[in-house]
Amino acid sequence: MNDLTDPDLWNKIASYDFDDPRAEAPFSVRLARENGWTPGRAKAAIDQYRRFIYLVCISDGMLSPSPDVDKVWHLHLTYTKDYWKRFCDETLGQEVHHYPSQGAEESQVPLRDAYARTLEFLTDEFGETPDAALWPSVDAGKRPLATGALGLGSAVLPAAEISFGIALVLVVITVSLLWSSGMIGKEIGVGLCVAGFIAAISLLPIRRRRRRRSKAGDSGCGAGGSSSGDGDGGGCGGD
Repeated sequence: MNDLTDPDLWNKIASYDFDDPRAEAPFSVRLARENGWTPGRAKAAIDQYRRFIYLVCISDGMLSPSPDVDKVWHLHLTYTKDYWKRFCDETLGQEVHHYPSQGAEESQVPLRDAYARTLEFLTDEFGETPDAALWPSVDAGKRPLATGALGLGSAVLPAAEISFGIALVLVVITVSLLWSSGMIGKEIGVGLCVAGFIAAISLLPIRRRRRRRSKAGDSGCGAGGSSSGDGDGGGCGGD
């Protein structure tokens, strides 16, 4: 395996246990049973799902899973508490949303591009060609693609960033009004602006930007605990 872009993140994902030993039908057993897979194929699909989610977390654009990986993702999303709280929040440190295809033919173009990018990214990051049984070529049977995922860099601004912008604007407006009314002098106004900027920055989370390392340069392409069975019945995705 290559030197990974974010080995700490990968170690967290790799150590995430999908199977709850207390469950009558653990995650991998359900996955195999519902898809008619052998236990070995279910395990291999889960391992590739780990890789896919890791790539989404370190990328800046859309990626798309293989059919087998998407089946793992669909089942994982039904374990709502584990997926959103223990996996996304506590393990990944970000939310990874499932974006299903709109069904129209034109929607296949960006998904095919995203899938091709995913295959390339898998090879670049992990230093090995993806298993064709789990990652068929993008044109294999011209199969339709079902879904994609957006990396952290493509997401809508998080609430903290929005709060930062609003706070900064309010500080500038307030200082401008006080200055124009003669209630404060220039030096005090500048000082208040600086203090307000520092205070607004405190609203931002400390976040390390993860980017892919590729042969072409620094261009981006694209998020523990054990899953329990008490979260069945969730939906495929999130807002």
